[in-house]
Amino acid sequence: MCVLAALGFLLLQTGAAGFTILPGESHNHQEITEKAILNVTVEACHALAVAEGKTFIFPPQPFTPETVAAACEAWKSSKSFHRSIFLIKAANWKTDIQNILNPAYHFDGETFTDGRKLITEGLSVIKAAIKKHSFCSAKWNLGVILHPLQDFYSHSNWVELGNKLPNSNLIRADTSIGNIAAKTRATCRSCDGDDCRNNILEDILQENILTSGYFGFLFSKPTGKCSHGGLIDTTSLIQPKGGINKDTFTSSHGHLHGKAANLATSATSELLQDVREAAGDRLFLQMLGINKGSSRPICFVLDTTESMNDDIAAVKAITSSIINSKVGTNDEPSSYILVPFSDPDFGPLMRTTDPEVFKNYVNSLSATGGGDFPEKSLSGLQLALTGAPPDSEIFVLSDASAKDTYLKDTVMALIEQTKTVVNFLITIPEEFSHHTQANLPQGGSRMAKADMQLYKDLAWTSGGESMIDFLFDFLKEPHGPLRGFDLVDNRPIAGGNGSLMVTLTGSDTATVTEVILVESSGLGQVKGLVKGQGEGEFLVQFDRIPSSEFVVLVKGQSNNSSSSLSGIFQRQSPTSLRPSTLIVTADDSDTSFEPGTTISVPFSVITSGAGGTFSIQATNDQGFDSTSPSTLILETGVIAHSTVNLTAPSNTPSGTGVTLTIQVVAPGGTDFNYDVLRLTVFTPVTDFTKPVCQLLSLQSHCSDNCNQSMWELSVQVTDGAEGSGVDSITLREGNGTMNTSIAAGSGNINLVTYTASCCSPDVQLVVVDGVGNVMSCSFSVRTAI
Repeated sequence: MCVLAALGFLLLQTGAAGFTILPGESHNHQEITEKAILNVTVEACHALAVAEGKTFIFPPQPFTPETVAAACEAWKSSKSFHRSIFLIKAANWKTDIQNILNPAYHFDGETFTDGRKLITEGLSVIKAAIKKHSFCSAKWNLGVILHPLQDFYSHSNWVELGNKLPNSNLIRADTSIGNIAAKTRATCRSCDGDDCRNNILEDILQENILTSGYFGFLFSKPTGKCSHGGLIDTTSLIQPKGGINKDTFTSSHGHLHGKAANLATSATSELLQDVREAAGDRLFLQMLGINKGSSRPICFVLDTTESMNDDIAAVKAITSSIINSKVGTNDEPSSYILVPFSDPDFGPLMRTTDPEVFKNYVNSLSATGGGDFPEKSLSGLQLALTGAPPDSEIFVLSDASAKDTYLKDTVMALIEQTKTVVNFLITIPEEFSHHTQANLPQGGSRMAKADMQLYKDLAWTSGGESMIDFLFDFLKEPHGPLRGFDLVDNRPIAGGNGSLMVTLTGSDTATVTEVILVESSGLGQVKGLVKGQGEGEFLVQFDRIPSSEFVVLVKGQSNNSSSSLSGIFQRQSPTSLRPSTLIVTADDSDTSFEPGTTISVPFSVITSGAGGTFSIQATNDQGFDSTSPSTLILETGVIAHSTVNLTAPSNTPSGTGVTLTIQVVAPGGTDFNYDVLRLTVFTPVTDFTKPVCQLLSLQSHCSDNCNQSMWELSVQVTDGAEGSGVDSITLREGNGTMNTSIAAGSGNINLVTYTASCCSPDVQLVVVDGVGNVMSCSFSVRTAI
């Protein structure tokens, strides 16, 4: 999975400040978000199929991750698709919890300008991140901005004003949101008892004035203004009393809940379409984890130091053999990644979807440099773990011990977070070439026994090459006025009770019957109480979490089988989990910062074990300069606070993802825990103007027999003198031939020529500029005939 940075996965109960999240009769944020993602994914896959001249079979309604992945010919992507949807929904929920009293995140209190700014700025970050393949950052930010977007339709009077379509200007920074009520203008009267259907003033509705309710705990509101309403909104007790929210069917304006939810779904789809157009269908689907063939990328972390000179040819042969064994099969990787390492350098990360390009690149490598024998293998592995998508398969090829052993805990934390399979292929002298790694004689390589054990420990953590068909996340009860569950995104706490959310993948009908935490030592196990939550999700509660390393064992029943015996399944997590007595929590309220600036990340630590002096280590995968304390003194049960400062060089490309790992180690190394944040370096956007298409000529040679006649089109595309420049021009509709060129003497004017059969009379160009502004330009020969 992507790192769920300090995730507030909350299953909201009564009193939520937006569409509810728990399953029930009312529509909720998770339903709205998932429905829109599935719809837009189907459209993207359909468009790709049409472009490739293939027949696309739409999946049956209602769509599910399994049926959509199958329709996209990406059967093995259902798990990664599930994980992507979960991350986006989780960020949406976290935004509600973390910003419950910030009105802009909910469009409360008529904060329309600030709310729209959150959406448009976040949209720019998403587009830049996708362009740099920082998919986890893109998905997290996507979930964040979807929350205020969806709340607009529940908290404002957009529905009451009679609007049937979404407010498209919420995702456009250079337009008017609407006629917003002045701060001094009254907008509501008190409800008639429990009946609030007519509490918005008639002149507000007649003049098409935009307003939204005020919300807060023990807060006041301007005279005459509407309130949000609900049990925990104390402003609704102040004249004018009542509220206007449409969060549920039982809310103040619950009679409009269905309309608000439908508009929120349409608006979510509209925003996703904008992201899709800016990224292109293939990159958009890759961001969501939809890949044909195997959904699992393959990554090689390769030692290129001089000591590998005798082995480099064998390494190239091994690499080619692994790739060739998968190409053309159902296990063909979705992408190929290479991270070279030596000493003192490692990286950069190279990525491609073409196996031949990848093999040629590997074959061009030579073994040079290195100095002393130990190399920076763990630095290379860290970059691979943060640069490759979750659930990847990584092969580390080396003949040397790790020089950067201080990164062991960081690498182990990233393996646990991403659930990636790591395989170590360590070259050995010829006399030992017939021995397996497990039976390698002591001293049989140039590594000490401790060095070999380090690699074995990391390989064991990643689970070999085992496969599973479920996702799982540990939960805890949050603090504050909202009830439900927060997600534990690092090591679970040993000894106490706990809960687990299990999501089945690969089946729409299977059920979980039993979940067991099995200690790796084989000495004990803890069975949980399973409660179905719908949509393939199961909440499992345990009276205690094991105090030693364990795995998650899931048992269930496939309801597709006529035989109950043959329908039984059992799966085990590939990643072994290590409980901790430490809780490390980093503040992720700000996840983007500009090149040349420093971001301060506050974090807190608490231990239920013995106190003392604890070691602190903060590392990042981009090698950015950072400062943090080296130790913290902890007392049992007392929270300690500190800060990590991270500086991005001024030349960092916009959209670059940075993974920050903060780990805390108990005295003597007896215990450790961590938190991981996905940050994005982003240059603020000043260009909000869409590219422009100007028709130069349209010539028709069409006859009654369209198969024997052609038509031609010439278009000039520009992005304005102050624009960021045209980045891409693609065909969305049309089966003809398109060519593009730069006009002589100008780097900002693009010429497009298009030729097609008269049987294909329409064409649509999608033009994207350097910061993701999208313009769709449609032309037709029908108008010229």
